Amino acid sequence: MTDPSTTEAPRPSPPQLDAVPVVSVVIVNYNGRSFLSGCLDSIRQRVTTPCEVVVVDNASMDGSVPWLKATYPWVRIVESADNLGFAGGNNLGAEVARGHILLLLNHDTLLQTDIQPVVDALAEPSVGAVGVHLRYGDGRVQRSVGHEHTPLRIVASWVPGLGRLPGLRREHPASAFYEQPQDDVDWVCGACMALRREDYRLLGGLDADFFMYVEDVDLCRRVRQAGLRVVYEPEVVVTHLERGGQTWAGERALRWTSASYLRYVRKHFGARARSRTRWGLRGVMRLRQMTHALQARLARGDAAQLALEKAEAFRAVANWLGAPGSAADQASTPDQASTPDQASTPDQASRP
Repeated sequence: MTDPSTTEAPRPSPPQLDAVPVVSVVIVNYNGRSFLSGCLDSIRQRVTTPCEVVVVDNASMDGSVPWLKATYPWVRIVESADNLGFAGGNNLGAEVARGHILLLLNHDTLLQTDIQPVVDALAEPSVGAVGVHLRYGDGRVQRSVGHEHTPLRIVASWVPGLGRLPGLRREHPASAFYEQPQDDVDWVCGACMALRREDYRLLGGLDADFFMYVEDVDLCRRVRQAGLRVVYEPEVVVTHLERGGQTWAGERALRWTSASYLRYVRKHFGARARSRTRWGLRGVMRLRQMTHALQARLARGDAAQLALEKAEAFRAVANWLGAPGSAADQASTPDQASTPDQASTPDQASRP
């Protein structure tokens, strides 16, 4: 007799698959097998719109591809020989997508509702991109809609407390804001973002020069420059697990975030603004280094160890930002060999 405790619960049926799907859900995976099951099962459970699911595997080393083939045969798998990053992976998925609408979805997410309201929003020709209501695993609202990333906002947002002032905020902070539809915003988070496939291709997709971080802000800016609106749809609710609940992403994520900010400023505001942003960020990193070093002296146990780790990370990134000939000096990106887990996000790296 089979032991009921060891019997796997039956999986829900695959989503409604069509020869010509309405939506192509594109998921980029890099060593994210532990998250994929929840993500894919939530799609099967929630999505009623005819769709296809495309998983782009960025050269994972955790057995993701053979496991996907065996467990989710209805998923279209695109294997990349190299880690193309979040932007490059999504672009690769968009190339093979067949749906009228692309839904870019992080692999560390769980759909809590159907996605039909996003499809309805994109039926309006003036809408170019749609973001959704994101919540962390503990139910807190993720601040996933925000203001233009000006050089001043970028630097100020890293100073504890200063980035909360009106005019300096990168994100909309009020939870009530996320309960209502927003018809015209500067950017929405790429953890779950929908666009018409044709618009995505005309815009050139995500800018792959942003290996990760800020590529969603850049894409939304280009959507608006094309005369289309970026909107927020709260009826679609998605849980964003973000590195399984970790609140500190480490030095590598901090370095990648800084590099992406500098690339964004150079692209949209020019070389001089980039230089000023670089030195502003360096000063802020020094300030954060000293703050965390002081916290390490006053704290005890694990709290002291974490504060010390943060102090060292901010010190290393400050040095990197100031070093002649470094990637920060040359407007290039850090070595991809030091890529952090792609489930991490910039706001994690900037938390005190």
